[in-house]
Amino acid sequence: NGNGYSRSGSTTYTGLPYKGLFYLSLDSQFGSIWSIIMFDPNAALNALAMTDQNLGNSSIVCGSTGASGLAGNIYALKVGDSWNWNDAIPYPDIENLGRFKSINKTTDGGYILAGTVDLFDKINLVSYSKVYLLKLDGNLKKQWSQQFNHSNTYTGVSAIQTLDGGYLVSGYEHTSAYMFTMLMIKTDANGNIVEN
Repeated sequence: NGNGYSRSGSTTYTGLPYKGLFYLSLDSQFGSIWSIIMFDPNAALNALAMTDQNLGNSSIVCGSTGASGLAGNIYALKVGDSWNWNDAIPYPDIENLGRFKSINKTTDGGYILAGTVDLFDKINLVSYSKVYLLKLDGNLKKQWSQQFNHSNTYTGVSAIQTLDGGYLVSGYEHTSAYMFTMLMIKTDANGNIVEN
């Protein structure tokens, strides 16, 4: 925003086998204002995306938490100069594990999140993952979700709102032959496909 910057992500600690979550607030000259690092000895905490528009002194962070650093149960959390992990809102109704990759503001004051679901915590397992789209209101309450299935593996990367109120979702498709193809999906305001 005009007063500075904020950033979130994952960090590791040698005393624990899991990743932790960090949030960093910077002033306009990139000086540190405050930061928080949180570890859970029973789970990996990942913050894989965040809003680029601050809400005053707060931002919305989304990510996953689970036994693996690759994916887990998905959540969103409002953070500021003080925050509590117990305030994180989980979204449990996904297939297997999930991972968020982007979050953007929508014109109604809510958020659109994009990522991937139907993942497994073992990297050597074959996964037919799906693109996942999640619409939240301004209080991070779920309004709707959509997942996009295909015979090949899909990975969701980002989603933005379009001028007609729908969404443009990007990602990629990959096959067992390690062929990767760019993926673009156009949806209506409720996440239903209108073009792809």
